[in-house]
Amino acid sequence: LAQVCAFSSFCPLDPRRNTAMSYGVCDQTVIGELKVICEEVYDQGEEVEERSIDRSGWGPFMPECVVCPKTVAEVQAVMRLCFAKKIPVVPRGAGTGLEGAALPVRGGVVLDVMQLRQMELKKDDLVLVCGPGWFKVEVNNMLEKHGLLFGPDPSSNPSVGGMAA
Repeated sequence: LAQVCAFSSFCPLDPRRNTAMSYGVCDQTVIGELKVICEEVYDQGEEVEERSIDRSGWGPFMPECVVCPKTVAEVQAVMRLCFAKKIPVVPRGAGTGLEGAALPVRGGVVLDVMQLRQMELKKDDLVLVCGPGWFKVEVNNMLEKHGLLFGPDPSSNPSVGGMAA
């Protein structure tokens, strides 16, 4: 089934798929603007290559750059800039997904959320508010100290952001 889908014009992973949307270009000017917003922006090398694949077996699909925000304000600023320039953005957690959802099929910007690691436990309400950059095992290790457990149990150790996606 996956092989049939790979050659279908309906498969979102097929780069030959027709689309009515025209995308902007993430050129060096835009990359420079992104570097003003975030400390970590990569447009070449291992950091970009690593984020061109996941565990789906699809790809590689090379992004024009990878942005690693550390705050929600940085995410908002990156999204505003990319929206204004019509540049596709693909959020990415740990890259453990098997479906290809974190692949930059149309290029653009990979928004790596792994440094978004804020955490607040509201034990009396049984609520944990955390950033997407935490791994499942890290969350459960912290919760175990309070007699709590984060319920989802995929066999791997995905990031919270990947599980939410």
